[in-house]
Amino acid sequence: MLLFTLMIPLTTFATEVSEADEIKMLEDSLSETITSLESDPNNLELKKNYITGLALLKKWDEIALNYPSIAKQLKEEEKEAIDFIILYIRTKQIVGHITNNEQDNENDKKYNFTIILEYLTPNVLAKLTEEEKTAIFEHIILGQELFQKNLIEEGKQEFYKSSKIKETAIAYLYSGVLLNMFGHSEEAIVDLKKCMALADKGDIKSSLYEALANAYKNKGEPSQAMIIFKKRLNEKPNDLLILYRLAYLYLEQGANKKFIKTCEKIKTLDNIVFALVKDDYNTQIKSITK
Repeated sequence: MLLFTLMIPLTTFATEVSEADEIKMLEDSLSETITSLESDPNNLELKKNYITGLALLKKWDEIALNYPSIAKQLKEEEKEAIDFIILYIRTKQIVGHITNNEQDNENDKKYNFTIILEYLTPNVLAKLTEEEKTAIFEHIILGQELFQKNLIEEGKQEFYKSSKIKETAIAYLYSGVLLNMFGHSEEAIVDLKKCMALADKGDIKSSLYEALANAYKNKGEPSQAMIIFKKRLNEKPNDLLILYRLAYLYLEQGANKKFIKTCEKIKTLDNIVFALVKDDYNTQIKSITK
């Protein structure tokens, strides 16, 4: 079985094929390829199918170990084709993992307030006195409880009250994230922008840019989400998670040429797969994809 033909999920063609069955078929096909390679170790087509099979099964460590030597034997267009398959699958896996976690949080409408706070660096809290922190988070916790009771306006106003104690990005961070989670993307965009305006640039993490981009997507404005991702990349060009987010957005919008161009940058950073350049995000990415 040629593994290239399995790039499109089998469930596309047969609804009775479960995910477990699909994985089993891929594993069986990969085993056949490995057996064939043992008797014909110089067969380049088998080597290409082997790497593709590893990618389909998301065996990134094995790809990192075996792909560099095989890639040297490929023509440039063959290598580009394999790279595309790897990046296509990896992009969907990484962003899909993050998206599933976001959807889980949205389904139960509960979000630990410490997780939201991690959208900014600890330096934001370091600028507050203990008394200010206590007073601010009394409003933050109450505001979140009101959101969970679907009292959106009351919860939002409770967040804003915390800003009267001392104006920081914190109030607008919580209101923006929760407004988007509860389906009020337009209001969320306003508050997340206020949050960014109040925070020092060095205190804003990638997750805050992702939150704003996600709000634009929910509003039906993917082009604005792309602008947000590009803004972050102008500030931090090697932000691997943002690059994967942008690449996935291009895939969703059918902008395949832009996807491929973004992947060229990813290939220089994601050494888990391509064994090229080390990057601060490698540990985080590896934990996501294990």
